[in-house]
Amino acid sequence: MKTIVHITESLGGGVCSLLSSICKLQSLSYRVILVHSIRSSSPSSNEMSRLFPAPIELIPLKMVTNISFREDILSSMNIFFVLKKINPDIIHLHSSKAGALGRVAARMAGMGDKVYYSPHGLSFLRLDISRGKRFLYKSLEWFASKISGVIIASSRSEELILQHELNLRNLKCIPNGVDFSAIKKSKGVGKNQIRIITTGRITYAKAPWKFKEIALSIKNERACFFWAGDGELRNSVFRDDELIPNLRIGGWVEDGSLVLRELEKSDIFLLTSLWEGMPISLLEAQAAGLPAVVSNTVGSRDVVLNGVTGYVCDSVQEMIEKINILINDEALRIKMGMAASRRALELYSINRMHSELLEVYGI
Repeated sequence: MKTIVHITESLGGGVCSLLSSICKLQSLSYRVILVHSIRSSSPSSNEMSRLFPAPIELIPLKMVTNISFREDILSSMNIFFVLKKINPDIIHLHSSKAGALGRVAARMAGMGDKVYYSPHGLSFLRLDISRGKRFLYKSLEWFASKISGVIIASSRSEELILQHELNLRNLKCIPNGVDFSAIKKSKGVGKNQIRIITTGRITYAKAPWKFKEIALSIKNERACFFWAGDGELRNSVFRDDELIPNLRIGGWVEDGSLVLRELEKSDIFLLTSLWEGMPISLLEAQAAGLPAVVSNTVGSRDVVLNGVTGYVCDSVQEMIEKINILINDEALRIKMGMAASRRALELYSINRMHSELLEVYGI
C-alpha cells in the first residue's frame, strides 16, 4: 500500500477542515500520515480524533509560525528524520512554513521528486507585515520552488500570481473542495429579519473592522449581523463597551457541523478578507445557497460569479450598497442563492478535488 504524508504547521480553520476531508478519502485506499504542529488555534486532542480518525496516523512535530533560524533548522531536521523513517510515496506540504521546511527536508532525504506543495494563501500577500518582510517571504517562496516539488494552487487567481510574480512553471491548479453531504440548504433566519453571516477566526486577514463598519452602516432594521467564530482580535475590534444592537459574535466552536447549522439560519454571506487562498467558509456558504458579498481578493473572486452568485466588491462602500440591494430584494436573494448552490455543487466537490490530487500525484 502506497503511503501519503501530509505536513502542515498551520492546523486550524479552513486548512484543518480541508485536510480532514482529504485525509479521510485518501485513507480509504492508501496509508495516510499527518505530520502537524500544535498551536493555540489547533483542535483539541478529542477533536483531532474526530477530524482524523483511524487509520489516519498523526505525528505531532514542533514548528513555529514566524521565521526563527534555530527553530526552523530543528524542525527541518525533525521532518527529515520522519521522512527517512517512513519513506513515503507522496509528500504533500501545506501552507508556507511547512512548504519551506518540508522541501528542504525532502531534498536532504533524496525525496525531492515526491513533493507537492499547497500554499493555501500566499504569505507574501499578507498586509499585516512590513514591505520588507513581504519581500523576504516572496524571495523564500521563489527559492523553495527551485529546491523541489510541484506547487498546487488552490485557485486560478493564486496560480496566476505565482506565474507572474515568481515566474514559476512547476504549477498545477486544483481548486479547493468541500464535503457537501454535511451541508443543508439555507432556510433563512425568518422572523422578518435578514441575517448576514460570516464564519471563521477573527483575525487581521479577515478584516473584522470592515465587518463591524458594514454592520454599523446598514440602517435597515431587518438586518442582523452574525460572526460565527472567535479569535485574537475579538476584544479589540468588538469591544464589550460598544453597543452594536444588530451585531452578535457567536464565539468559537470546535464542531464544524454547528457552524454549518448557522449557515442554514442565514440569508447572506459576507466576507471582508484582505487576502485568501480559496476560503472553505465561502465554498460552504455558496453550497448552502447563500448569495455572497466578498472583497476582491485571490480565491474569493474565483468562487463568486459577480452579479450571478453574489457580488465581488472593491470597497466597503460597495459592499454596503450590494448588501442593501440583497436585503430589499428577496427574489434576487433566492435567485442568486440557487445559482450559487448549483455552481458550488458542480465545481467544488471534495470528491473532484480528491480525484484531481491523485491524478497529479500519479498514483
